[in-house]
Amino acid sequence: MKSIVAATTDLLNEYLECGQTSFLLPLENYSVSYEKTYSLEDIKKLKIKYSQVEFFVVMNKTVFNDEIEEIESILEELEGLSIQGIFFYDLAFLELQYKRKFQMSFVWNQTHMVTNSRTCDFYLQNGVDYAVIAGELSKEEIVELVGKTKMKFFYTLVSKPIVAHSRRSLLTNYEKINGCKHNNQLNIYEKVGDQNYLVTEDKAGTSFFSQMIPNHYSILENLKVDYVILNESYMDHTLFMRLLKPTNLYLQESISIDELLAVVNKILGVDSIFLNNKTIYRVKKEGK
Repeated sequence: MKSIVAATTDLLNEYLECGQTSFLLPLENYSVSYEKTYSLEDIKKLKIKYSQVEFFVVMNKTVFNDEIEEIESILEELEGLSIQGIFFYDLAFLELQYKRKFQMSFVWNQTHMVTNSRTCDFYLQNGVDYAVIAGELSKEEIVELVGKTKMKFFYTLVSKPIVAHSRRSLLTNYEKINGCKHNNQLNIYEKVGDQNYLVTEDKAGTSFFSQMIPNHYSILENLKVDYVILNESYMDHTLFMRLLKPTNLYLQESISIDELLAVVNKILGVDSIFLNNKTIYRVKKEGK
């Protein structure tokens, strides 16, 4: 198992000094819900400068017909750079993989959808190598999912969880109605669930994040995946680095799980939201 980081600074050496060897690079104009994005030229430069580092490129926005030709061209360039893989959301990418048979890996990255082994088997049989496990699953459900399929997995270990994304410019509309400045970010409080959220807006639309960083570390002993994701987006950099270093020490078998948890629990607390509680959905009756 290895860690992979979505960084928010250009100083990759700082992460490398913590034992980091794999990075997520959200592609500018083709990714959503990441604090930092990279142009194709940025990715080319990083690949040359850090030739021994693994890079997966995130292209997780909804695709429109007039973008498909450009996306195909981008995938050709990324294939030529020997990028490890593409995180995709829209099934247009799967269609392009049918057509072109790219050698780089394709990672099924539909936020709330990777929840059962049969669907994973279907994607595996159709040219997809990895999937990103949904963040709403309990420990038991995650272990069962991984054990029932040959699909390889990523699991999000550290993040401010994405709650929802809309292509609408919701903050811009809010500003017009209320006459206030939002600077592309807004903190809101939802009183029914007693939850704080961060709302961000860019050209691709509006994203909602939980302000709480859940502690998923207790699953590490039983987790059999290829990568754990540490997503620094909208997180304090110093806090993130305090989590990254012991995580990599554990993955390198330099410290025990108890030593890791002793550090992490002091930083994050022990609340994991979904990990110890099954998610149950029900349809409400009208008016209730």
